Amino acid sequence: MKQGKEENNKTRNYIFQKNKVTKVTVYIIAGIIALCFIGFIIFTIDLF
Repeated sequence: MKQGKEENNKTRNYIFQKNKVTKVTVYIIAGIIALCFIGFIIFTIDLF
């Protein structure tokens, strides 16, 4: 006999969920990686 209401949400324990916070976080991290990559390229070109 089950007590209480059981949720049917299979993605509740996933790290990446489909919500606004996850999308914003992915964009921020992608921007930081892109800035590091661009900075590395500029620094490398500047050495030559």
